[in-house]
Amino acid sequence: MDPESKKSNEELTEDLRKRDAKAYEKMYRKSLPSLMRFVYLNHGHQEDAQDLLQEAAIVLFRKLLQPDFVLTCVPSTYVYSVARKKWLYLLKKRKPNISKIVDIDEYIEVPDYLPEEFEMLLEEQFGKAIDQLDETCQVILKNITILI
Repeated sequence: MDPESKKSNEELTEDLRKRDAKAYEKMYRKSLPSLMRFVYLNHGHQEDAQDLLQEAAIVLFRKLLQPDFVLTCVPSTYVYSVARKKWLYLLKKRKPNISKIVDIDEYIEVPDYLPEEFEMLLEEQFGKAIDQLDETCQVILKNITILI
């Protein structure tokens, strides 16, 4: 991991602890696109993703108030993970007969930090994962990406 990246993530975490609104906005912007994709792939809507992100941000906020809490990953990764688990729980309650949950993590591995030179590689991997979906899902995802 690049030391500068780690430093900026530690600084972001510290700013979140200090209740800095700009830090929460940065985390929100970084977390929302991937969470929206996950929710859309799993029978949800934009509003669902936004609500989940708000709930997960509150969880992080409360955790950061605990002096002994140590965040061991990037804040946006933590928030995404909490929101993802909440969505899977809600989805199982709402639609217990759903046979397939689509999880991007099954197709590609997304690290906590991605240097700029790997952005194109990640985009290519997302493309391959999307190509494995049926045509209707591909059209929907491409339209969603345009909106984001």
